[in-house]
Amino acid sequence: MKKIIFFTIISIAISHLSYSQKTSKRVTINNTSQIIYNQLTNHGIDLRCGTTHDKNKITLELGQYELDLLDRYGINYSVEIDDLSKFYKDRINKTYNKALIDLEIEKSRTFAQRASISSVTVDNLLEYTGCSEIDWGTPTNFNLGSMGGCLTVSEMEAELDDMRTLFPSLISAKLDASANVPAPYSGATDSNGQPEDPSTTYGNTQGTTTWAGQTIYYVRITGNQASAEGTKPQMLFTSMIHSREVGSLMNNMFFMWYLLENYATDSTVKNLVDNNELYFIPVVNPDGLRWNEHVSSSGGAMQRKNLRPGAGGTGNTSVDRGVDLNRNFDYFWGSAGSGSSGTPSSSSYRGPYAFSEPESKILRNFVLGRNFETCTMNHTYANAIPYPYGGNPSFVSGREEEMHKWHEDMTRYNRYISGTTVFSPANGIVDDWMVGGSTDANGSTGSGQNILATTPEHGDSGFWPSTSDIVPIAKRAMRILFMTAYHGGKYAKFHDLTQTNITALTSNLTFGIERLGQTASDFTLTVTPISSNITTITSPSTQTGISILEQRNVTAQLILNGSIVPNDKIEYKIQLANGDGVVFYDADFEKYYQPSILFSDNPDTDLLTNWNTTGTWTASTTSDARYSGTRGIKQGGNSITPYSNNNTSTLTTATSYDFSNGNDILIQYYSKWDLERNYDFVEILGSTNGSTWQALCGKYNKPNSTSSSNSSNGAKGSATFQSSNSSGLVYDGDQMDKWIMEEIVIDATTNSFLFGATTAQIRFRFLTDSGNVSDNNSTTSDGFFIDDFKIIEIQIPCVNSVPTGLNLTSITATTATANWDLIPSATYDLRYRVIGAPTWTDVLDLTTNTYNFSGLTVSTNYEVQVRSKCGTSNSAYTSSVNFSTTNPCAGNSVISFPYSEGFESGIGLWSQATNTVDDDIDWTVNSGSTTSTNTGPTGASIGSQYIYTEASSNVSPPGNPNMLAYLISPCFEFDNYQNAQIAFDYHMYGSDIGTLNLEVSTDYGTNYVSVFSLSGQQQVSNGAAWITQVVNLSAYDGQTILLRFNALSGTSFNGDISIDNINITASITGSNPPVAVCQDITVQLDATGTVTITPSQIDNGSTDDVAITNYSLDIDTFNCSHIGTPQTVTLTVTDGDNQTDTCTATVTVQDNLDPVIPTLADVNVGQCSGTPSTPTTTDNCAGTINGTTATTFPITTQGTTIVTWNFDDGNGNSINV
Repeated sequence: MKKIIFFTIISIAISHLSYSQKTSKRVTINNTSQIIYNQLTNHGIDLRCGTTHDKNKITLELGQYELDLLDRYGINYSVEIDDLSKFYKDRINKTYNKALIDLEIEKSRTFAQRASISSVTVDNLLEYTGCSEIDWGTPTNFNLGSMGGCLTVSEMEAELDDMRTLFPSLISAKLDASANVPAPYSGATDSNGQPEDPSTTYGNTQGTTTWAGQTIYYVRITGNQASAEGTKPQMLFTSMIHSREVGSLMNNMFFMWYLLENYATDSTVKNLVDNNELYFIPVVNPDGLRWNEHVSSSGGAMQRKNLRPGAGGTGNTSVDRGVDLNRNFDYFWGSAGSGSSGTPSSSSYRGPYAFSEPESKILRNFVLGRNFETCTMNHTYANAIPYPYGGNPSFVSGREEEMHKWHEDMTRYNRYISGTTVFSPANGIVDDWMVGGSTDANGSTGSGQNILATTPEHGDSGFWPSTSDIVPIAKRAMRILFMTAYHGGKYAKFHDLTQTNITALTSNLTFGIERLGQTASDFTLTVTPISSNITTITSPSTQTGISILEQRNVTAQLILNGSIVPNDKIEYKIQLANGDGVVFYDADFEKYYQPSILFSDNPDTDLLTNWNTTGTWTASTTSDARYSGTRGIKQGGNSITPYSNNNTSTLTTATSYDFSNGNDILIQYYSKWDLERNYDFVEILGSTNGSTWQALCGKYNKPNSTSSSNSSNGAKGSATFQSSNSSGLVYDGDQMDKWIMEEIVIDATTNSFLFGATTAQIRFRFLTDSGNVSDNNSTTSDGFFIDDFKIIEIQIPCVNSVPTGLNLTSITATTATANWDLIPSATYDLRYRVIGAPTWTDVLDLTTNTYNFSGLTVSTNYEVQVRSKCGTSNSAYTSSVNFSTTNPCAGNSVISFPYSEGFESGIGLWSQATNTVDDDIDWTVNSGSTTSTNTGPTGASIGSQYIYTEASSNVSPPGNPNMLAYLISPCFEFDNYQNAQIAFDYHMYGSDIGTLNLEVSTDYGTNYVSVFSLSGQQQVSNGAAWITQVVNLSAYDGQTILLRFNALSGTSFNGDISIDNINITASITGSNPPVAVCQDITVQLDATGTVTITPSQIDNGSTDDVAITNYSLDIDTFNCSHIGTPQTVTLTVTDGDNQTDTCTATVTVQDNLDPVIPTLADVNVGQCSGTPSTPTTTDNCAGTINGTTATTFPITTQGTTIVTWNFDDGNGNSINV
């Protein structure tokens, strides 16, 4: 029996170990239905993280347990990527080095402060109205981690220490999140006898790397670190609750560094940090992250959960261990919801009971010990933001309107889809618990703190994204994180509701104050005159008791000086402050007295006579359809009802207008809308000819959604409705019945295609798809409304004032862009020079407030000034603004030659371009044959590895048709070098070979020119020899260049293009190469059968104009096999400048040594006759030689017979003995 038991135990262990080694896969389930969705959800398959939807199919990344479930329940799927971990590792290997270089270049860029209104003193991101997102500058201290770009646990902790060292007044030291446990959990145990106040994680005792329980750390960022916790509004940002989700951690680190580095120079950041407490827990699941480092230190491991002992795989590389911490919270846990699993090997295993895990308890206690208003739990990946309730989407929290508005603000530019139903259910998740609400089936009401919480799923390229994608993903997350702070604090959004044309000496300025922050506050709007033509402005009273999302429209009485004349500018300052007296928006606004009105539409009297329509539009008398008067224009009939599906309607000005006489044209109208977000839309378009229409950018429209931002919404059929049908900028979502005043500026820089147009027309275009999907907010799909539409012409006299706001952006090694604030009607002179140079370079009579520099010198400090001009009158020049061109070659240059690369250790100093941005596919380092038959070589040209472009279509991304791959060199600095050339080997076998180009850039990669091009098949078989190509680069002597191999695939998989054995040579300027002179020689083999020669025997007077420093031979040792065949040797001579020359000589090898004389003894062969044995001897080449004789055997002569033996070595040498 003992033997049987022992065998059983061993069998189980082996079975489990084998199971743990199976790989995660990316699969696609086609022909999905609600039944299949329910099956997946009920079995705990995560349809949130890493899930994309496309019409009736779903793509997701699954471990072996989940794959077995699909098989068990007969759910058909196709495998897109068979080994995800390998896929991620390979992609990391291809992109990591280039990403490090790109990061340093990105850090060196400078960014302009964004423009707003006429000028802004204190700004906030709620007021940003750009046509596209801010290009967030990459923090100089932001670093990619060693684990595929992801920080390890130790690297993350070191980063927190660095933050504290550099910014001690803004960020706390890293602190233990388990400290200060609130009642009733301090010192208590749960129903299973486990402590309710754990101080560390489990740690790890499995596998070859072990560690003790780890501390979960947090930091607090706020403007006064001496202030006690809880003295300001609190917001929480977490990441890495799922330990393979790289973007979640890196987004938080990027955001933290951005806040710290920009605090001193950006009023937006300073105001936010000073008046709030921002808490960060960068790694909620440190054990899982450390385990991924153990499994694959370079990245790509797929551990998601914590390391609860006894749950999941037990192998040294098992990645199905532990509990999903984001299924372990007690709201909708287990049977109270759906979307988790009770099986330990499942990736969404919820644990044996709610709050069973130390990490969950630590996070719970940390939250309950504070008063967080908002929380963002960062995840990856889906380009989407599901918000509560995930465990039971039918539950209503009463916070749906706040969630909707918060997420609209978060995603205005990245356009991530959001809502409660964009994903299938997932229960026991943290944000459900934080919001809490009605009692669930387990009797839980959640945290009881009513925290506005959400879980953004960042990125769309995998849990381990291409390393070069980490920074772009982090930039797309910035507004999400900023809005978490704004919607948690004491903030309101300011709306200007006063149209530009002021017509009377006494009038009311109207403004909207829309409370968005969760923290209660009064708000005070102060309006003060700036221009001298204002007599008085009476500010509105302080607004008290304003509820969340309420918009109060207030007025300030404006009295103008009686001497004002038409077209005079009226300028005033607005300041919006909260109840603490903190001014969080301070800006100057401009209006004009009685400007020219090109078009003023009054639907009260004009109805629709000023418009041409398609579809149904109405000048509605319904009160909610108008901003003022008795009517407003709406799509549809008179009453307010849900708009129809599959609707296309247009509203076009019936007349064209002349925009050529004004400095600016302003289009202003009041509007509100309630449209299915990310799908249905309205756009405003402009045309100069009535047939070609372009999108106009206003303050409230935004970029259209795309397939990448909609692909997680399984409830919709098409992810591309807006991107396929709009012109790029749209209105969508729900304004919640709050009117805004839209303003569209037409000038030389904004909507400039209409600037100066003589026959301009404006159109509204309304499009809807086949059906609406809404969440639990109060959307009623009312459609789109406009009122009081005006086109205003502004005529501004030229004023000679010194330009303001001069700054430099887009700085590269040789280019930069100067920008400054516009001065109406003025032209400009600009001058620049190298700092310290005696003279300026002048650029005169610029008509726009921007200038693009080119031809600058790398790594050089410049200064620039600008002045305005009105006719012949000039202002003074501005003070100098300094900038420095970058050095893209820093740390990645080759400065001595010869240089070689054979790809034996990867791509070395070379780098790949960015797919979908610069090219389509990457080059692949390979050994042996490529993956496809009938194309590619059988092996490397030299060594064991080479690099090639994979032309197959069944890889990701596909290698055909006509896919471009760039391989970019380091900088080759040919300063003080001449006669440069490159030699490389290529192999181009296959029936559909495309084109291989070699290109050169002399401006650090901005432009390239081709120096070699070859198309079509060049070899006749896989095993055919590689071909060497030499390209003369002497035209670039004395310059710094980049080389780029540019391979374009054909239209099928038979198009693999390979290169290897790159060699670049150049001689130092000022010295001629040596001249090698050879002579033929004859040499004799020695007694061992060998002979060694020296270079001096071959040299016959080689010369150099300086000195020859080295002589070498390619062959210097010969043996017997070389006799009779003249041997060619190459002599290489090298001079002091490392220049070389070669010559060849013939070496004749001879053997002049006789065989060794043997000692022969007399023998007795018998009495009558006998034959002696044949004697032998040795020879240096022939080896053992048998003797021969003329004597006849057997010997029959009685007595003594003398036998003479002959030994011959075959080389003309013989002896007789």
